[in-house]
Amino acid sequence: MEIKKLKVLIVEDELLIADNIQLIMEDEGYEVCPIAMSINEAKRIILNYQPNIALLDIQLKGESDGIELAHWILKEVGIPFLFLTSQNTEKYIRRAFETNPAAYVLKPISSSNLVLSTKLALFNHEQEIKPQTVAVKVGTEHVILTLDEIIYLTTDHVYIEVHTTEKRYLVRSSMGDLLDKLGPCFVQTHRGFG
Repeated sequence: MEIKKLKVLIVEDELLIADNIQLIMEDEGYEVCPIAMSINEAKRIILNYQPNIALLDIQLKGESDGIELAHWILKEVGIPFLFLTSQNTEKYIRRAFETNPAAYVLKPISSSNLVLSTKLALFNHEQEIKPQTVAVKVGTEHVILTLDEIIYLTTDHVYIEVHTTEKRYLVRSSMGDLLDKLGPCFVQTHRGFG
């Protein structure tokens, strides 16, 4: 079975810098999408290649800049992105921080800083989108269920039936204790239902 590589989009209009970034990322095992040198090119590549992360230069040739692209990514795609830039004036930093980037890496770029920032951005993004889970004891085993798969709960005294999209689990617990574990996503609608 082939391990699927994470895809990286590089948005950089200086070819030498873009090639250097590409080499760094490929050496780390990432698949690099075609390099984008403009906002329109970047949008097209994002939609066609669906990268896992974007590395954005702020200052690009043309009317738009990398910060405008970051706003579009936030609204339309939702992948993490970092800014790779020589822009360290308050004006650019303030505008960039409004997009909540995963990192703001100043040029010249060190490979270790770029790799670490990318890994951290991907890790943090994964934590944000990871479905919430709950561990329940079913007989002598612990079963991990995502909150998304639980449809409803029923109870008859000390046992709770947890109905999921795939099957039903019989859990020895009180309704109150299990609802506390599940959090505000579930409420008790009747003495025997949650």
